[in-house]
Amino acid sequence: MLKWTCAILLSMLLLATARAGSVWNAAIGHYEKGDYVQASAEFGMLASNSPSAAVFQNLGLAEWGCTNTGLAILTWERELWLEPRATAARNNLLYARRSALIGEPELAWYEICSAWLSAGTWAIIACVSFWATLCLMILPGLFGYRKTTVATAAQMLAAGGFAIFLVTLPAMYGINSRMQVAIVLERETPLLLTPTVQGEIITRISSGETARVLRERGKFCYVRTSGVTGWIQKARLGFIAAE
Repeated sequence: MLKWTCAILLSMLLLATARAGSVWNAAIGHYEKGDYVQASAEFGMLASNSPSAAVFQNLGLAEWGCTNTGLAILTWERELWLEPRATAARNNLLYARRSALIGEPELAWYEICSAWLSAGTWAIIACVSFWATLCLMILPGLFGYRKTTVATAAQMLAAGGFAIFLVTLPAMYGINSRMQVAIVLERETPLLLTPTVQGEIITRISSGETARVLRERGKFCYVRTSGVTGWIQKARLGFIAAE
């Protein structure tokens, strides 16, 4: 029974891989032909099913080809969320923001630190350093090495592990803070005085602008963007930390 189960699972995995490969090839083909709308739809399907830096990179290019500035910037930001060392995404964001006359997002120092590594990597470092420190503090006493060279070495390693753990704390806080950063998706998005559709328009925000969500109320988000605060419909925003 186990043998048949493994065989079925392997077949399903191979089928899914082949299907993803065919969608990828089709998307590349449509992009090269200049059919950016179809390429965007296919890359979007891949991004939903199996998000990766490569998929986000190409999806961003397709959205840029469709003149969807907000979606292109959001996609490249999501690529950096997954792969902070993606140089192509940084270059694309710089070019896109300069072309659309959009300023760079304002980040606090701890948010900048959190962007050095991916969220998953920071979490692994924090977890490993914490438990390693705990073990190095407890185990020498349990095994009777309280006043030996082994105990001294363990204490030194525990101090180093605790220092690493402390370094991860601002980064983890920065990751949590950056999860509230979103990109305005639509052109001339109204920034409202109140969280209602009929609310007075304070100003209009360009597609691709960065908005920091301060709180939510129903279908609206209270945001700060370009030094101005107000309400924006949540549907008009795309969070960088993809759900």
